[in-house]
Amino acid sequence: MICSACQGENSENAKFCSSCGASLPATLSPAQNIPVADLPDVSRSRLLAALKGGAPETFVINESKLGWAMLGLIGAFLGLGLVISQANGYKWQSDDRLSNLLLVIICFVIGWIAVRYLLRWIRADFKATALINPLYFLRFRFDRIEAISLISSNAWDAKHHSDSRGNYAGTTFYFRAAGKQHTLKIKAIRVANELILALNRFPALVANLIQNQNSAALYAFDLLYEWRRREESFPRAKVKRPTGLEYLLRRVGPTLLVALVGTMTFFLIIVPYNDSCDDDLRWNTATTAATATAYRLYVATRPDGRHSSEASKAIDVLYDRAAANYRTSSGSVGSEGIEAVIKILEYAKATGHYKVAVNFSGVNDIPADIDARLRSRYGLPRLVPVLPSFTASMNQARENRILGRISSSFGKVIPGDILQFGAGQASPRDPVFSVNYVIRDSGELYYPAKQEHTQEADRDWYTGISFAWKFNIVVPGPNTSTFQFSLDSQPAQLFNVAYERSSTDAAEFSPVQAYGAMADSAFDDFGSKLLTELSVK
Repeated sequence: MICSACQGENSENAKFCSSCGASLPATLSPAQNIPVADLPDVSRSRLLAALKGGAPETFVINESKLGWAMLGLIGAFLGLGLVISQANGYKWQSDDRLSNLLLVIICFVIGWIAVRYLLRWIRADFKATALINPLYFLRFRFDRIEAISLISSNAWDAKHHSDSRGNYAGTTFYFRAAGKQHTLKIKAIRVANELILALNRFPALVANLIQNQNSAALYAFDLLYEWRRREESFPRAKVKRPTGLEYLLRRVGPTLLVALVGTMTFFLIIVPYNDSCDDDLRWNTATTAATATAYRLYVATRPDGRHSSEASKAIDVLYDRAAANYRTSSGSVGSEGIEAVIKILEYAKATGHYKVAVNFSGVNDIPADIDARLRSRYGLPRLVPVLPSFTASMNQARENRILGRISSSFGKVIPGDILQFGAGQASPRDPVFSVNYVIRDSGELYYPAKQEHTQEADRDWYTGISFAWKFNIVVPGPNTSTFQFSLDSQPAQLFNVAYERSSTDAAEFSPVQAYGAMADSAFDDFGSKLLTELSVK
């Protein structure tokens, strides 16, 4: 074997030149991982020149992931942009927050990997390429070089791949040495075939160069000659490779750090931004509607919002406006009913309890045997029975009609979210419209006017019914209202109304209809008087 340094002859199995002591090509360690910083200047220059291409029997394969890095960087920016665009809306729920946090972390990690790759690609002299010549398989990775000697037998293998349709999909080359394997993937079938042909003829080419003592050609192929010679002359202590936790931290530590930065960015910047956008959006919605309900919704969803005090002031303005409108529409200054309603408005404004409970409490004092009593007292056989015209279910329907009239009449002057009237039991802090009524028999009898000339025994006799009403307003607190009024409904008037309503009917007036009409008229009469007392229509 010819020494490429001094051109001296050596035996074929010699490891060192007998003349100068330099190592021969065959003595290259089967596999090396060489830091670029450790390269001598000559080796560095020769490697860079070889990578530029044009050297005979040399293949330079570009393995750069530059396109993927750019795509990853763009994807990371798009992902962050998506999160920020989603943050510009209502406040995230826990599931949305978790999914967006994971997306931010992924974007930061991918972006960091892409930026790191691009910076290394820009700054490094040795890009991500593979160089194959008769002596070496060299893989360049920015700051290190993986070197495998091709002099040993079975140093490489190749395998073609095809897709599901049988079309060529690429070729994978396997370079092995010292139990390690490096793969090289090539997509172009022409390049793959040319490389296979070259790898098959490289052993014969090297043997021919050695036999012909072509030291110049061997030196041109031996790109690591100066580095090997220095390492043989001045061997360096092997650096112990980290293992265990240290190895894990070196491998994934930077990624974990970037993930932590992404997490901090999410919670310190993106989440507050989402919270601010939620506050602005809800406030804009409230101001657009400009109703008490809208402002209450803002305060309920944003108790610590930037506009909480403004929302409270806006609600106060709406209550003041409602009170002014009510006074203007009533036209009765100093009325106790008006002042009671004003107190309710002031109380609702101060406490936020704007729901007014309208409670009905009715007592039916008509004896169950009223018909028998009257029949015994007056001796009239055609006495129309009173019951069941005043059952609780029938009275409740009448109460609901009064409640509807109260809500609709007040709603014309005071919006329903300023004062809201509803049936049911009130809490200790709710204003109350209390309506109590008692149903009694008047002790008098009545008959239809059309039976005036009919014998008493043949007339339809109806029992006189009277309603006694008591109404008062209860406002919680020391300034409670004392407004109240009473009303008695006259049975004769009720009977006349009942009979007039049925005068156009072809069929006879049934008992339930007659007494029901009396009750309906009594409830309507009370509702009208109540609204008049409160100065609403």
